[in-house]
Amino acid sequence: MPASGLEGLDDCRPRPYRVWIRISEKVCRQIILLALDEPELPPLEVAMAFTDRRCCYISISEASVYRGNT
Repeated sequence: MPASGLEGLDDCRPRPYRVWIRISEKVCRQIILLALDEPELPPLEVAMAFTDRRCCYISISEASVYRGNT
C-alpha cells in the first residue's frame, strides 16, 4: 500500500535495480572492437555479427550492444 502524506510523494523505484546477467569485460571489448571496425552497422547487426562470427556460445542482444551493458 502506498504511503500517504509527504512520504507518498517521494519518487521511488517500483523494484530494486538488478542486472541478472552481465557481459564480461573481455566480451564487451570484443563487441566494441567489432563496432569500431564496422561503424556502418547498427546495434542489431553488431549483435548478430558478433554472435555469428566471434562467439558461438554467447548470444548478445541489440539492447546490450546499444547500452554497452557491462
